[in-house]
Amino acid sequence: MCSFNQAVSVALSGSGKDNRGWFDLNKAQVYHDHFIEAPLEGGVVIDFLRPDPQPGKMVQVSFELSAESARELALAIQATLAGMPGEPEHAAAQRITVQAPG
Repeated sequence: MCSFNQAVSVALSGSGKDNRGWFDLNKAQVYHDHFIEAPLEGGVVIDFLRPDPQPGKMVQVSFELSAESARELALAIQATLAGMPGEPEHAAAQRITVQAPG
């Protein structure tokens, strides 16, 4: 079952890099969908978005991840945040929770 209409949008403050160089990132959306390219039935899709120089257009970089890969990525991000100087112990894990379906 696709859940694009239930996409979770996240405001970002960061940068990305493509073959043309660095660019600002300002939004991501996460949702469940059937994959277009990955050889799996479906899982989590993460779209990183930024405004295009042309008005009304967006540039999108998409990632199709199995559920297990998405969980591992979330845990890796939490572990990295928890190890950052000035980050309270376990603060990252308190802000981000991974819920099992059900």
